[in-house]
Amino acid sequence: MGSSSLLPLRGDLGGVSIAIAADVAETTRIERTPRGRKEVPVPLSRLLDAHQIIIRRTCKLAGRASELGDDGTNDFLVSEVLRTNELQAWFLSEHLVNVPLVTAENARELASLSMFAHDPD
Repeated sequence: MGSSSLLPLRGDLGGVSIAIAADVAETTRIERTPRGRKEVPVPLSRLLDAHQIIIRRTCKLAGRASELGDDGTNDFLVSEVLRTNELQAWFLSEHLVNVPLVTAENARELASLSMFAHDPD
């Protein structure tokens, strides 16, 4: 289908509808995930960054829609896109607090100090 699949979308908002995944990958502002395994905070942090990119872009688009008097588009962007991404960003950020990692040895130590640990004596 190629470029014929790019359908116009509200030209005054400056956008086009992109229908093919390869086209989306070429036009996205969100960086591709590097290959290989990472520690859990790494993909969570990347996901948080992606939500923040979407939030910034949505705010700009909602402002532009408002300037043009397009209340329906503004309402959709704020109510559905912006609020959803703000909620997800908040949720992710709560899981990325600066907490030291616990190793298996430390976990055993902590468990032995716990008041719920079984005392073999």
